[in-house]
Amino acid sequence: MTQATTRESIRSRRVGAYRYFLHYLVPHWALIVLAFTLVTGAVLMDVLAPWAIKFIFDNVIAGHPMQGMLGRIARTLTGTSRVGLLDLLLGVYLGIAVLDGIFNYTAVLLLSWIGQQFVFDIRRDLFTHVQKLSMSFHENRRTGDVVTRLTADMTNLQDMVVTATATVFASVMTIVLMVAVIARLDWRYIALTAVIVPFIYLAMRFYQRAIKDASRRMRRSEGQLSSIVQEVVSSIRIVKAFTREDFEQRRFEQQGRVSVQANLRAANFQAQYPPVVEVLATIAAVAILGLGVREVLNGHLTAGELLVIVMYFRWMFGPLRQLARVSSTIGRGLASAERVQEVLSGTPDVDDVSGARVAPRFRGHICFDHVSFGYQPGQLVLKDVSFNLEPGSVTALVGATGSGKTTATSLIARFYDPSEGAVRIDGEDVRNFTLKSLRSQISIVLQEAVLFHGTIFENIAYGRPHASPADVYAAAEAANAVEFIERLPDGYNTILGERGETLSGGQRQRISIARAIIRDAGILILDEPTVGLDAQTESLVLEALQHLMAHRTTLVIAHHLSTVQGADNIVVLDHGRVVETGKHDTLLQQNLWYAEVYRTQIRTLSGATEAAASIPE
Repeated sequence: MTQATTRESIRSRRVGAYRYFLHYLVPHWALIVLAFTLVTGAVLMDVLAPWAIKFIFDNVIAGHPMQGMLGRIARTLTGTSRVGLLDLLLGVYLGIAVLDGIFNYTAVLLLSWIGQQFVFDIRRDLFTHVQKLSMSFHENRRTGDVVTRLTADMTNLQDMVVTATATVFASVMTIVLMVAVIARLDWRYIALTAVIVPFIYLAMRFYQRAIKDASRRMRRSEGQLSSIVQEVVSSIRIVKAFTREDFEQRRFEQQGRVSVQANLRAANFQAQYPPVVEVLATIAAVAILGLGVREVLNGHLTAGELLVIVMYFRWMFGPLRQLARVSSTIGRGLASAERVQEVLSGTPDVDDVSGARVAPRFRGHICFDHVSFGYQPGQLVLKDVSFNLEPGSVTALVGATGSGKTTATSLIARFYDPSEGAVRIDGEDVRNFTLKSLRSQISIVLQEAVLFHGTIFENIAYGRPHASPADVYAAAEAANAVEFIERLPDGYNTILGERGETLSGGQRQRISIARAIIRDAGILILDEPTVGLDAQTESLVLEALQHLMAHRTTLVIAHHLSTVQGADNIVVLDHGRVVETGKHDTLLQQNLWYAEVYRTQIRTLSGATEAAASIPE
């Protein structure tokens, strides 16, 4: 495929994406028509304004009588007084300016409202759709990329669909009307305009693109320079320890010189742009004035008409600049439209199947029935896995890192679906239930407690939004969280920072457990909830977990085997296969993977304790 064909394919795809979003404007069609009517009114006022000055020059200063219907109206209002005519024309000129301001203000206000509603509707649908998309989408996308599509790409879409469209409409209409009036006065000026204006437009396009590219390189070099500064300052201890100050100084100076060159290049284009365009415009003005004054002297053109032509010509630069600038706005908007449509057109890998029904209250019997699954085709993570969880029992899932433990738990809540086999709850394939009703009966406590910006009360109630204060306090009590919550300045109304970073790891975990307790779901999944906690905090968390696990079917993922000795059943996974099942004592007697790892961990723990005891006070 040639480069030209590739560009055409990209453009065609982006234009298709642009059309995809036009239906979001349909509900606002009446306001759009009104807004563009106002834009048209503002353009007409701009075109009419020079004529008031033209009449002042020709009919007040020069004293020529006004002809036609306008002359009859003027004589009716002012008689033959030139001063009266002047006052009338000044009033008209002022009225045109006021109307122009009203039309422009109202049009901008309407277009802003339409643009905001347009963006809100798309953003709402996009956010809703992003939440519906499967875990595979979120795990394969950078968070920043998704956020950009909800923010910056929305702004680009608004600028293209609303602002750029209105700008093109107004600019083209202004140029067409002014050219039509000039042609009506004398077609030779159109010939002059047709020769000179394209050069001015091309010069504008060239410099705007050059300045944009130079500015992009400037920002990139400045960003790299900032990265060096941030890296060195944040790692100053290492820099000093390895005596690398001279190296870092050279690196900074080298990037600094690159940044200087980039800034100078951008400044060069910015300095060239105004005088080059001004010289081209002056050449055109000289040509028009040269021809126009001769025509006035010969009596073929009035001074006022020449003034209209010159003013129109100078005022054309504004629309020309807008048209030259708007192409980049449209380019950004088309690219953003494609990016947003790409997400909106995506379909969830996991969704409610046809005929899915609301799940009844689960008793809690879970069966993995010959389950196989892989994130990528041909690369299975789970291979023919079968085991059972009895209602109300505690099952531990253990194995080396990458053996498929977390993957197995993800299948219960249908974050993914098996490629073969089935996960059943109370004898029913989980795919037969609606996702919402299935997940509403499952609580999950992760290794990293994820909290949200808001109060502690709101974070606990996240598991059951309509929970009463008494339910929240009871859940906090069961999670051993009351003792630290009540010590906080605002208690349950304490605002947590992003992801709860204002709390310690153990405190975050206990809030997470309280959130799971208040959900009161019959199935509980614990993904190494005590990893990284000190002994005292771990004890508090384990006690809270005992309250949470009571009378629930619980699946625990664990690396430290000492924490799952009391489990009713232990399932050992190795490279995606079940290699051992049984209770702690039974697995020790089998003397296989579980027994070997357990004894190794015990020896390591004992060695660490003895080493700590031998350290002198």
